[in-house]
Amino acid sequence: MITFENPLFLHLSWGLLLLLLLYVVYRHWQAKAQLRLGDKALVERLYPGRSTGRSHTRFGVLLLAYTCFVIALANPVLPLSEEKRNAKEEVAMVFAIDVSRSMLVSDVLPNRLTQAKKLVREVTAALKGEEVGLVVFAGKAYPYLPLTTDYRVIESAVKVISTEMVPRQGTSFEEALKISSLLLTSRPQKARVICVLSDGESHTSQYGSLADSLSKAGVYVFSFGLGTEAGGHVPEQQAEGRQEFKKDKQGALVVSRLQEKNLIRLVGVQPARYARLGSAGNQALHFIEDIRQLPAPVATAKAPAKKELFQYFLLAALLLLVLELLIAPGKGVARFKRTGT
Repeated sequence: MITFENPLFLHLSWGLLLLLLLYVVYRHWQAKAQLRLGDKALVERLYPGRSTGRSHTRFGVLLLAYTCFVIALANPVLPLSEEKRNAKEEVAMVFAIDVSRSMLVSDVLPNRLTQAKKLVREVTAALKGEEVGLVVFAGKAYPYLPLTTDYRVIESAVKVISTEMVPRQGTSFEEALKISSLLLTSRPQKARVICVLSDGESHTSQYGSLADSLSKAGVYVFSFGLGTEAGGHVPEQQAEGRQEFKKDKQGALVVSRLQEKNLIRLVGVQPARYARLGSAGNQALHFIEDIRQLPAPVATAKAPAKKELFQYFLLAALLLLVLELLIAPGKGVARFKRTGT
């Protein structure tokens, strides 16, 4: 059943009676003024394009436009069912993407970072109303894209993510969780999700308690691992066209391996919220199914969901005004045939 958020504006509908009264008075005055010019036949010859029916039609269109404006101001809303409310529009998620140089290791082809970006694109391509934000992190974390449902913008933003975006190297899950949670603070009424994509090579140890605090605050943390136990060498900037790899202080090649235990620690007591990327099945769809089943915060679960309809009445009013302009009052110039004497 449609209700109104601002019902007081409906009192403006009394203006319809006032407009109708003014129109009747105006038409009466106009008729008397025309009679003063002469008889009716002469007036019709002087103004051959005038049409009483057309004037009535224009006024009727204006009344309809006014009615639509009043309804738009009252803001009609349509209650949504619980199923529609909790399925899609009630989810806000942030992808925290590791952009440390170890994400360029090619133990998963073509490299870890490319696989992470591919997952984000696959997820957003299948979304229908969920909000998505992006955070990039290495030794520091930075908000890259605020929450939005414009999936084309998200796809374009993901394409240009690179390891050059964060100058401070390393991997700080604590920074990633902090910045991601900040993006979600404006959505307390939704199921809030942080999804970390990393190889798990953390250089800090304080993130465990932060992840637990987020869980208690109603923020759900998921993680995806990129890489293998065998690992691979970390590429560095090319010199003279040659591919070089990172070495330790003794000159030995550094091997970067997937550290799953750190990523499992991120999800706390919910190990099912961790997955190794590329391990099995369509992980993007599985992830979407999981987040759509998350409950909304208890404090807002009982708040009725609704769809605002004012924009449709506003559009109708504008279209009616355009129609009124197209119904121009007929005007003409009287023409008299000259007769010879």
